Amino acid sequence: MTQFSQTQQEELKPLTNWNMFVNLLTSPSNSVTDVRDRRRAQLTSGLILIITLLSAVGAIAGQAESRVFLLGAISLGALAFLISRTKYFSWGAFLFLLSMSAIPYITILTSSDSQIESRIYSWIPLALVMASGLVNRWALFLFTGLTVGATLSLSFVYPEQSQAIGQAAGVITTIGLLLIYLETFRENLERIRFGELQKANQELSQLSQFLEERVGERTAQLDRKTSQLEAASLVARSAAETTNIKILLDSVVEQISNRFGFYHTGIFLSDLARQKVYLAAASSEGGKRMLARGHSLDIGRQGVVGYAVYEKRARISQDIEHENVYFHNPDLPETKSEAALPLMIKNQAIGVLDIQSTEQNPFGPEDLFILQTMADQVALAIQNARLLEESQLAIEQLQAATSKSVQDAWQSYISSHGKGYIYSAGNVSPISEDSTKETNPEDKSLQMAINLRGQNIGTISLRRHTSESDWTEKEQEFTEKIAAQIALAIENARLLEDSQRRAAREQTLNELTTRLSRSLDLENLLQNAVLELHKLPQVTDATVVIAPQEPRKQG
Repeated sequence: MTQFSQTQQEELKPLTNWNMFVNLLTSPSNSVTDVRDRRRAQLTSGLILIITLLSAVGAIAGQAESRVFLLGAISLGALAFLISRTKYFSWGAFLFLLSMSAIPYITILTSSDSQIESRIYSWIPLALVMASGLVNRWALFLFTGLTVGATLSLSFVYPEQSQAIGQAAGVITTIGLLLIYLETFRENLERIRFGELQKANQELSQLSQFLEERVGERTAQLDRKTSQLEAASLVARSAAETTNIKILLDSVVEQISNRFGFYHTGIFLSDLARQKVYLAAASSEGGKRMLARGHSLDIGRQGVVGYAVYEKRARISQDIEHENVYFHNPDLPETKSEAALPLMIKNQAIGVLDIQSTEQNPFGPEDLFILQTMADQVALAIQNARLLEESQLAIEQLQAATSKSVQDAWQSYISSHGKGYIYSAGNVSPISEDSTKETNPEDKSLQMAINLRGQNIGTISLRRHTSESDWTEKEQEFTEKIAAQIALAIENARLLEDSQRRAAREQTLNELTTRLSRSLDLENLLQNAVLELHKLPQVTDATVVIAPQEPRKQG
């Protein structure tokens, strides 16, 4: 890019202002819209303005006898200049040429000299050359004819110079015809170039329109893909945040239908025998009717959904009218296309994401990729929800078994031990009916349950005299914490006693086995066995009998 210094820029400012002034004087009318006509109109007004100004200078500096003609030419030039600034600029040009070409004939007729040829050659060729630039070829032809006719008419006034006048008319005719030919050639050349330019502009316009359409289509595709990715992300996030399978499935089908604008969205889950898939969630009204009556399809036999589960890959029907395996459902009469996307977990199809549309060919490659990715995320969310439900069920069963075990163990323990102790009047004593009768029912009491793994294994009872203050919330919280610690402590003590009893039984069993193994005689062995069994706690009698079982009678 050319760089100008500050001095050069200041030098260019007057030139720019001068150009603006010239354009202001010679610019064509706004009603002239054609590019070639505007150029010709501006050239016409510019030439008329220059020649008129020069004529004015000549009129001021010229002789008195020619001043009248120049003033007449100036008046016609001014009129032609005003007309050239309108949409009738061609008439202004023609008027100017007529006034310019009339000058030599007027001077010839009004002067007494015989310089006819010099006067004609001084003005008429110049007027023809200017006419070739200002008017079209037909106006140039008319102007040539008028000048030739005017030249030949001079022979009637000056018959003695008929030969010279005829030569001048021939020269003017030759110049005019040459200029008409050149003007015709130039107009044809301009027409050809203008046609090529129009064709190039049209091609550029078509190319620009095509590029704009492509950019618009690509932008729409990108917007759609962005919207789909955003919707898929929101669906996946919603699915990941939900742990209840029923709520998860209902939320997924509703969000897919709303965000992607599909007519129907359903989720089918396969049964344990992998013989059928049953509808587990649906977004459309027809789908909800199907859901209410327990709609199901045979795997590999019925519909696009059944084949998608069987083949473990997406099954797309862009036009259901040409699909042999399509299941025509009266609850979904507006369906025109369907996409069944398998829900895959470890190469196992646990179900199908079924999407139906009211349009034909709505599923493009990018759409299917996004939908399949979303189906994989939904399958993972379903699997996680199932595993969570199974884990919660296992935990609940374990808690129930543990609670039952704790309850049985403590019932057995309490039956063989004291039920508790009481502190009263500085003494600690086992609880008895008398100790409970001694309490004053008007005392302020605080009862706190001793809970162990969900089972109530005891109670802490605290009493205050009626004159004392009520039990505060902090005291109740403190008592609750003590109760929790007591539950753990007595459970540990029970477990320790239980383990000690088991260890003692194991030791006794081992000792008994050792003593019995020393006896080789059957009688001594039986006697020793009875004696050892009699030593067990709370055993008063012990008997060991060896008697073979009588054979059954065959009846």
